[in-house]
Amino acid sequence: MATLSSLQQSNNRTISSSELIVNNENPNVKDQSTNIHIGEGVSIVGSITLSGHATVNGSVDGELRAGSLDIGQTGHVSGKVYAKRMTISGELKQEIFCSEHFHIHSTGRVSGNLEYSEIQIDRGGRFVGDMKEVKAK
Repeated sequence: MATLSSLQQSNNRTISSSELIVNNENPNVKDQSTNIHIGEGVSIVGSITLSGHATVNGSVDGELRAGSLDIGQTGHVSGKVYAKRMTISGELKQEIFCSEHFHIHSTGRVSGNLEYSEIQIDRGGRFVGDMKEVKAK
């Protein structure tokens, strides 16, 4: 389920939540009906909650809760973010809660407060802020 207060494309056209595309092509995610892909040039302000996989190549400003999260090289996420597994190739800022594996790729930039169970930072990946290791749930 996705809850959006505002969804805009780069041309400032507001898109209603009925136009939101659900991506069900990721074979690694068991519940195919709850995946979302936020494409490059798409900006979301508000909150998104889903039990499946979220891929962000656009931008999200608000709260994002997902089973797993991939932020692509062109992706930007700012706000409170919760997921079991996160893979960051773009930018992630503010409050981050990752209950399993957190991975910053070489192009990834993360800043803020991070709670994680397991962390991996590739050479070139950057983190600025506070980290706190927590037990896996």
